[in-house]
Amino acid sequence: MMAMCMILPLSACESSGNPNEVEVPNPVPNPDDSGNNSSENANQTAVTLTVGDVVLRGYLNDNKTAKDLIARLPITVHLNRGVHDYCGGISPALAYDESDVQYGWKNGDLAFWTAGNDFVIFHSEEENSSSIGDIVNIGHLTTDLETVRNLEQNITVTIALDNNNSTNNETTTQMNITVNGHTLTAILDNNVTAQAFAAKLPITLPMMDLYGREMCYRFPEALPTDDAKTRGYEVGEIVYYPPMHSFVIMYKQNGEHFQMQSIGRVQGDVSIFDGIGDVNVTFTKANTTSVNSAKAHATSVEVIGNIVNVKGNGTLNVTVFDSKGGTLQKKHGKDSVAVDCNGFHGLALVQVKGEKEALTLKKVLIK
Repeated sequence: MMAMCMILPLSACESSGNPNEVEVPNPVPNPDDSGNNSSENANQTAVTLTVGDVVLRGYLNDNKTAKDLIARLPITVHLNRGVHDYCGGISPALAYDESDVQYGWKNGDLAFWTAGNDFVIFHSEEENSSSIGDIVNIGHLTTDLETVRNLEQNITVTIALDNNNSTNNETTTQMNITVNGHTLTAILDNNVTAQAFAAKLPITLPMMDLYGREMCYRFPEALPTDDAKTRGYEVGEIVYYPPMHSFVIMYKQNGEHFQMQSIGRVQGDVSIFDGIGDVNVTFTKANTTSVNSAKAHATSVEVIGNIVNVKGNGTLNVTVFDSKGGTLQKKHGKDSVAVDCNGFHGLALVQVKGEKEALTLKKVLIK
């Protein structure tokens, strides 16, 4: 027991952030990429995580580890608070593929820590996580993370299928954000504020670069809200500030709390806004992908050596990015595409598009 207590502070559950470890950044799509990791919504399974009277909502993805957990639901786990997470053992250990093991996390990620056989809810410090490994991402919370951070030191969590909020029939609204010739993609939330903003698309807004942290446009009229609250924000989050009718993209963290309603999240590197100054930003509706439609393509991604093999139905446009967003290879074909990444080793991001829509985006390890 003493040995376990000594090891835990160096784990994903509470890392010391060892400066001698090599940092491996998360893959980031190119500025012209319209895909994102949320484009895997086709295979998301909605779940609830119940802690006493508190019900957290989220989803599990479709990798081997998530599927193993889904097969066990409902399941109850006992978690302990760390600096940046809640974590606790799950037995028997969840199955996983080596190619899914990664460094770092996003706040809100649900994960399996392979070194300790732990189920983990990450709630903080994504900006300091790139050197922490042995992590398999299995999903994400959609509940406000302040709710998670306010839980007790030790919690008992029951994970179950969310039959009242299934993603199997959900439609995901994607939005393109174009500034100075660069395009990022955002996923809009399913609430009245996001819907009101989506109804204005396409729109070009003269946005102000404020406080060294945000791009802001103040609408002359108020947008409706149904869940505005005072809390902290996440980098990449799109929020609405009701007192001044402000539509805001948060590109840098300063720890401030203010009243806001979430509108969505940018998928990609929002640091392009850092120091950009006041500028016109154009917002357009991207593909609104029906989950059932994307699911019918049954796209799979497998890595064998330096070859990325993609299989699906119909036209497949495959792009492989390195961990910094640089394009390694592009190839297209029908039903099956093999992309040779000879000479590259490390984490990569594989984007697959059909003729008209993004089908999947997956992190892989090319050895």
